[in-house]
This record gives sequence, structure tokens and C-alpha cells, in this order.
Amino acid sequence: MYTGKKMVTKMVRLSEDAYSVLSNNKSAGESFSDVVCRICNYRPKSLLDLAGILSDDDAEKMKEQIIDSRNESSMRSEELMARMQGDEEDANS
Repeated sequence: MYTGKKMVTKMVRLSEDAYSVLSNNKSAGESFSDVVCRICNYRPKSLLDLAGILSDDDAEKMKEQIIDSRNESSMRSEELMARMQGDEEDANS
């Protein structure tokens, strides 16, 4: 069943023959949108479509960069928290 996020209605003009073909390919409980998507092999984009687009070396480099970035972010957060706690202690003194 078609599960697009937005349901926009569009008018499409079909010949009688085209409508017959479409109608004959329609299963019970299936909309005409479902039939068109099925016949056209349409499926919504998935993150799995990206699998394999990077070489192993590029994927490893990207992974390392992400880990480094997360570590730097964690260190900055810890430094900020330490400064904020120091400011609170100074204010309470």
C-alpha cells in the first residue's frame, strides 16, 4: 500500500485501454496509486539505498572523523560544565 507522507490529488487523463490495464492490475484493497507505484517499481527512499557507496577506506576515515568530532564535542561540554560549576561556586561564596 502506498504510504507517502503527503496525499496530493492530481488529475490524470487515461485512455479507456490504459484505464482497463490499470484497473485489471488492481488488487482488492489496493488504490490506483498503489497499482502505479507497484507497476513502476517505485519505493520510497531508504537509508539502506546508501549502503556500499563508500569504499572501505573512505568509510573508515569517515567513522574516525565522526568519533573524533564526538570526542571533541564531549570535551567542550565537560569544560563548559566545569566552568559553569566554578561560576556557581564563586557566586555562592
